Amino acid sequence: MVSMEQIKAAAIQLSPGEDMDRNAQTALDLVRDAAKEGARLIALPEYFAYYGAEERWAEAGAMTSRVVSAFRQEAKNLDVYILMGTVLVPGSDSPGKLANTSILLDPDGEHAAQYIKRHLFDVSLDSGEFCESQWLERGKSFATADVEGWKLGLSICFDLRFPHHFAALRGMDANVIAVPSAFSLETGAAHWMPLIRARAIETQCYVIAPALVGECGAGKKCFGSTAIIDPWGQVAALKEHGEGFVMALLDPSFVERVRRKIPMTPSPHPSSYPEGDK
Repeated sequence: MVSMEQIKAAAIQLSPGEDMDRNAQTALDLVRDAAKEGARLIALPEYFAYYGAEERWAEAGAMTSRVVSAFRQEAKNLDVYILMGTVLVPGSDSPGKLANTSILLDPDGEHAAQYIKRHLFDVSLDSGEFCESQWLERGKSFATADVEGWKLGLSICFDLRFPHHFAALRGMDANVIAVPSAFSLETGAAHWMPLIRARAIETQCYVIAPALVGECGAGKKCFGSTAIIDPWGQVAALKEHGEGFVMALLDPSFVERVRRKIPMTPSPHPSSYPEGDK
């Protein structure tokens, strides 16, 4: 078993529009910059390659393989782990729908893990109604991966509001959790920071939270405030506005100290959950 050592993690903040090639190039440039500063695990936000009109999501999904190929090559070139926040891929269960999918690439450019968003954003806010389930199919499985001795748990955006998802990841031995997101201005201002800090405190894990920010495609506006939260719930790194990235050192001894101070029994493995909670 690989021992867990300190590693640098980076969380990237972006404002993608409807030009996938341009979005991907901006993301690649920031990935390279983070790698130059020593990041070993680099996480991109939800919808980083395309965030525009839902009516064009299928078109974007058809171009995803090209984007994935570019990032596979870059992970290999840079010898880093890249979490492709989410990309749209054809669904497997619902004809005509897409799967909002997080893909972890290892330093060989291979798929180390894949996770499809389980909780879809179907809400009615003052700023408008959102119905991801009209376009996306719901994921059914949890996912973790080994990253240089660390156990990385995967989640996406709206999953933040469902603590049992994160408890399940802790039960699968996660000590760092990624939550690529695209929070709206309304929900972000009220809930973003309390939620990511709460999930870190509850699981006693580092939480890496890359986010979309500002004006995106089709008039969409996102809250930003990309952050990395430590297992004590403290903000280790924060970028409120603009494109760019933040970095933090993930320290296994800090995880151990927090869990020793406040011992908490992890939730059961999700295979033991009632069917309705999976």
